[in-house]
Amino acid sequence: MTTPTPERAKTAAGVMSRAKDLVAKVDAVPRVDREPLRRLSAPAAGLIRPATGLQAFASALMVVTLIGIWIVADAGITGLTGDGDVASGRVYLGIGLVAGASVVGFAATSAAYYLTHIADLRVRRSVRLAVAERLGVLPLGWFDSSASQKALSAFGSDVETMHTGVAHGRMELVQSVVTPVPVLVWLFVVDWRLALVAAVGPVVNFVLQQRIMLRAMNHQVEQGAAVADLVGAANEEMRDAVTLRVAPVPAGPTRLLAAARRLHRVVVDSHLEQEARGSRIATLIDPVFGLLVVLVVGVILIEYSTLTPAGLIAFAVGTVVVASAPAAVTGARFGIVTAAMAAVRIEELLAAPALTAPAAPKTPVDNGIVVDEVSFGHDPAAPVLRGVSLTVAPNSFTAVVGPSGAGKSTLCALIGRHHDVDAGAIRIGGVDVRDIDPVDLAHRVAILPQRAVLLRTTVRDNIRLARPDASDAEVIAAARTAHIHDRITALPDGYDTVIGDGLSLSSGESQRIAMARALITDPEILILDEPTAHVDPESAARIHRSLAGIARSRTVLLIAHQLETIRHAEQIVVVEDGRVTRSGAHDDLVGTDGVYRRLWEAMSS
Repeated sequence: MTTPTPERAKTAAGVMSRAKDLVAKVDAVPRVDREPLRRLSAPAAGLIRPATGLQAFASALMVVTLIGIWIVADAGITGLTGDGDVASGRVYLGIGLVAGASVVGFAATSAAYYLTHIADLRVRRSVRLAVAERLGVLPLGWFDSSASQKALSAFGSDVETMHTGVAHGRMELVQSVVTPVPVLVWLFVVDWRLALVAAVGPVVNFVLQQRIMLRAMNHQVEQGAAVADLVGAANEEMRDAVTLRVAPVPAGPTRLLAAARRLHRVVVDSHLEQEARGSRIATLIDPVFGLLVVLVVGVILIEYSTLTPAGLIAFAVGTVVVASAPAAVTGARFGIVTAAMAAVRIEELLAAPALTAPAAPKTPVDNGIVVDEVSFGHDPAAPVLRGVSLTVAPNSFTAVVGPSGAGKSTLCALIGRHHDVDAGAIRIGGVDVRDIDPVDLAHRVAILPQRAVLLRTTVRDNIRLARPDASDAEVIAAARTAHIHDRITALPDGYDTVIGDGLSLSSGESQRIAMARALITDPEILILDEPTAHVDPESAARIHRSLAGIARSRTVLLIAHQLETIRHAEQIVVVEDGRVTRSGAHDDLVGTDGVYRRLWEAMSS
């Protein structure tokens, strides 16, 4: 017996590695981490395992069907040349095998798919509950990020895509892999030479099929890039349409025309290659072509009396089963890979950093705000705020102004703990916002965004959305404070009017309903992010009249571009390039050189 040596082990490992590389080059199915799919499917593992066993058993019964067909064929031929009674008995035996295998196989497959669909329901429920739980602890700022939009939009389709992997993919893969194996073994028992011919076809089939799919995938990538280039060029040309109409016509093709020509060339090249090469290769890998080869060789073997006619009939059936396996395996694997990719995206959503809750929550003593050397950035390499410090007295009215993109909205979002700061601290009533219970903080701080979002339900339910147990009297009181009560009572069904059912509300009216929703919780701090940015002058005036009453009993922060509306603010904070550069009353800021003074002069001119 030869003793393994390190050198031989290393050589064997090298051979295995090269073999894997070769398979990877040939295989068109992309490599994807399947662990997320296994983890998400874990709650249903107790159903998936027996279902897999049932499907494997049902698939293996195909060889029993094949043997039954062989027995019937052999008995029929024997009956023509020998004892008819013996042949008749064997015919019944063969038919019994075929019928029994078919019935048992159908029952096993049905039971397997029943179990996998129950498993799929469990997985869906588990995943959706896990996502709902995770969404409940994510910081509000996450929902404004581009990552959240992609994650949430993909969530619905990803759960449906996982259905393919859990309920169908594994069963189809087991069926396509298990079915041809015992059939091929039986064919080798019948005639090993013809079995070799039947086995070569599927191998060539697999290799050529993978090459076709790899080429098709490369063409899809090229077409995707060409489409993206064309869309970008079209958007650019539409954006510059007015300029292009008055400018001289440029010499040579425009970017849009060049992009259109590129897409046309890629599509035509892909089509021609698929027609020229694909059709020829498709003929070679067609199971019918493989069957024809087996039949020709089988007839030759019968001529030399090395194969019986009944054996050739068995090969006629078995070859089709074996030759169809590569396409079935590839299709099933693609289904599982697609489900695995969906599971990866779902786990990325579940891995989004949660908003931490303090072990021992503290209660603020008042509604004053202190921003202490705060730095923050969605990308740590590009901070939005750098060393910002600010003090807002309790029950005061503070306005925040500055150029677009200076960090005003980000600063206000941090006060409501939509994100956690990278450095420094934000304190409300002397308590770091990270030490306040998130639910308590949400009731203390209300933020009204630039654009109001109203649901397709009654006006009453839209207002009490932030506090479902609010009474009708409290809803009306919040609407009165927001100066929207009279408009609501003028609606066809008053507070019971459903928004969206032919109801047309202006931006200002929608904003005041949203303001009433913010006030229904009686917040100690109210932050308004340019509430009049998208409303008409009359609505803007009504909103500012509302603010006059609101500011008497709570701390109000107002992000504003219209400086005339904040002249009487107790404090005006100027934010530039992620820093607080000035703060003070209107008269003080106008009297000193700086951004505020320049903005005021530009507005007044």
